[in-house]
Amino acid sequence: MLFKSIASLAAFAVAAIALEDSAHLFLPDGALGACGEPVLDTEFAAAISSVDFSLSLCGQTITVFLGDETSSTKVDVVIKDNCTLACHKNQIELTQAAFDVLVGVGSPDQTVGPVTYNLPA
Repeated sequence: MLFKSIASLAAFAVAAIALEDSAHLFLPDGALGACGEPVLDTEFAAAISSVDFSLSLCGQTITVFLGDETSSTKVDVVIKDNCTLACHKNQIELTQAAFDVLVGVGSPDQTVGPVTYNLPA
């Protein structure tokens, strides 16, 4: 496959790994994440499904959109953990700080969706 520009190559790469599912509240309370660092509820961090996770994703920043990528409701998070038992493919867990950006502070919800995010290639 031949790409006419870097932009078309980048658009193809991102489109190939766009994921959509639901986001869940994640309360690690300082526990050590799969990336080897503590994860605090007060930071903008995420745990992604173990199916989608690899150590190369650790420390990468991704944007999670409520709905699709045209949504103005979004939050940037750093991948710091994987969710093994609670998540299926494409699901993501967000710390309290990140979750509050999507659903509002004080929301009783613990799941929100659909959300869309792109994993780095």
